[in-house]
Amino acid sequence: MRITHAAILSSAVLLAACGEGSAFDNSFRESYRERAIESCAGGAQGAAPPGVNIDFRQVCACAVDRHMQGKSASDLMGEDDSAVTNGAQTAMQQCVAEAMGTPAAGGAGGAKPPA
Repeated sequence: MRITHAAILSSAVLLAACGEGSAFDNSFRESYRERAIESCAGGAQGAAPPGVNIDFRQVCACAVDRHMQGKSASDLMGEDDSAVTNGAQTAMQQCVAEAMGTPAAGGAGGAKPPA
């Protein structure tokens, strides 16, 4: 089932009454995560150059988890598309670098570029 922005916004009203850490909050975050991973993995596989051998689901899970880190369901619902895109690109670059075993620029996850 595909949830539209209108459904998400109407859910935000309910979320305000439920509060962070509630069953609704946790359920929304779980659903958001799964949809985001599936969407990311599908897009990444379609855009990958031939011969690239990366577990896109794993990389996308890494990127989505980083993007969601420290955010409540309300925060995620309130993000506009540009915030999601910018946050996801940074997280994706870090996760791809880690999956390929190369340090990410900026030292993500404690990795530092070679001196």
